[in-house]
Amino acid sequence: MNKKFASQEEMARFLNGLRDLVLTETAAQRKQVHNQWEKPLATRVAEGFTIENVGLKEIRKDGLIELTCSRNISRFREGDILCLSRNNPFAHDHLMVNLVEDEETELVISCESPVEWDKVFEVRDGWTLDVGFIDLSSYITTALAEAGDSNVGRQQILPLLMGKLAPQIDPGYYAKGLEIAETLELNWDQCDAMANSYATELAFLVQGPPGTGKTRVLATLARALVSDGERVLICSFTHRAINNALNALYKQDSQIDVIKVGHPIQAKDLLVKNYETCHVSPLADKRGGYVVGATPFATRTQRLGSVTFDTVIFDEASQITLPLAVMGMLAGQKYIFFGDDKQLPPVLTTRLTGGAFSNSVFGY
Repeated sequence: MNKKFASQEEMARFLNGLRDLVLTETAAQRKQVHNQWEKPLATRVAEGFTIENVGLKEIRKDGLIELTCSRNISRFREGDILCLSRNNPFAHDHLMVNLVEDEETELVISCESPVEWDKVFEVRDGWTLDVGFIDLSSYITTALAEAGDSNVGRQQILPLLMGKLAPQIDPGYYAKGLEIAETLELNWDQCDAMANSYATELAFLVQGPPGTGKTRVLATLARALVSDGERVLICSFTHRAINNALNALYKQDSQIDVIKVGHPIQAKDLLVKNYETCHVSPLADKRGGYVVGATPFATRTQRLGSVTFDTVIFDEASQITLPLAVMGMLAGQKYIFFGDDKQLPPVLTTRLTGGAFSNSVFGY
């Protein structure tokens, strides 16, 4: 690969810029949520950021909580983080929960942390669900620090993102990748994208608008890498994108070793098995190639921590900021980005700082 020298000072400035973006964005998100919490209940409800008159229906054995409410007219959608309280989201005993199901007058929630729900719901009625917020900035800043201290960070990830590395394509592997894609009757653009992704020494971007077959190419690439004995991580900003990619892979080859790692509530409509952690899955002690689907955050927690991969594939990369990309890239040695720079950029609360860092890794 073509390589330009990146000084320690340049990498430090780059990392500081990423860290400033993370901290500024986190502070802006917290302020936005707190400003909403300070409004009167009637205003919060009218603006769609609160569900009132929430009561307990059932504490289920699977850990999910069934609630009742007045007709839900909020902006909330399944998967959102909400704040459960007795009409005081600033109270120290509030809980951040996930909205699992929304049936207008019946809701299902869960919590990532263990909760003694019997004690929480000693009073069954009179609860509210407000817009919530979880501060995950420490996971990202820790990953950025590791990128600055590790060999893979200093020699690959940071120089690549800083434009100091120009990945090269191996002609032999390109020909092999092309043959694999043609065997599956991909069109020429898809074959070329597959072959380049398969043959790159370090990184490649696959760009295309919806409907051009990016997910099919992604699945074909993952299968080829696994057949070579590689361990592949498929990650994205959303669980929906991860599930879609894993389902596409399963439909191509139901015999491939593939799992998802994450909370069970995010495994709806998933065709492959989901495990809370990789260490309790059948792949924990497996030799040879396999595929794991997970978010970048999972690589920094007990869900996937210490598991390393050969290739990391990012789907819907136009939604992934540079700091999140660094987090996922630390888990592997080669990086493939699928996305469309004409689609929506990352959702950020503020763009007042960060400059180019506010772009996605795909459009950077």
